[in-house]
Amino acid sequence: MRAFCFFGAVPKRISYDNTRVAVAQMLGGRQRKLTDGFLQLQSHYLFEEHFCRPARGNEKGVVEGIVRYSRANFLVPVPQVRTLDELNARLEASCREDLKRQLRGQCQRKEYLLAEEVALMLPLPSVPFETCRVAATRATKLSLVRFDRNDYSVPVGYAYREVVIKGDCDAIRIYHKDSLVAEHRRI
Repeated sequence: MRAFCFFGAVPKRISYDNTRVAVAQMLGGRQRKLTDGFLQLQSHYLFEEHFCRPARGNEKGVVEGIVRYSRANFLVPVPQVRTLDELNARLEASCREDLKRQLRGQCQRKEYLLAEEVALMLPLPSVPFETCRVAATRATKLSLVRFDRNDYSVPVGYAYREVVIKGDCDAIRIYHKDSLVAEHRRI
């Protein structure tokens, strides 16, 4: 999602390694059973997926080269940051600065080449994708809800009530009907 926001558009086709975040089961060849979360992301942004074949490094060599370049140029020495948000902001600034670079064999800087690519991409949806896991449950008599193998508290008035939990990498948010009733930062 951050990449889509950075580009201001969505690629029509995205190549992936066989990450467990996206692939629930390998079915042979290029056939995959995809995870629910990946299918939700894909159906929101409407891109086509392309998964590399296992043990075929030649299919993703360019990506691995870019990762190697990014690690060497953006993460060495190791950035001293206090939060993940600070690290992400720093990496985005490095990427924006890198757009001013001209690649060997190209007549234009990367920012102009990217603009040409973005013109061929799909537009961003008007509503952003909510990057979280959602679970419906009932608060216990102790005003607790269980999510991701942890218990989280809600105000006493919500004991025995149906709630919806939305959990992302930063926080757990607990809703009753349309109201946010509790929020817990993740460690």
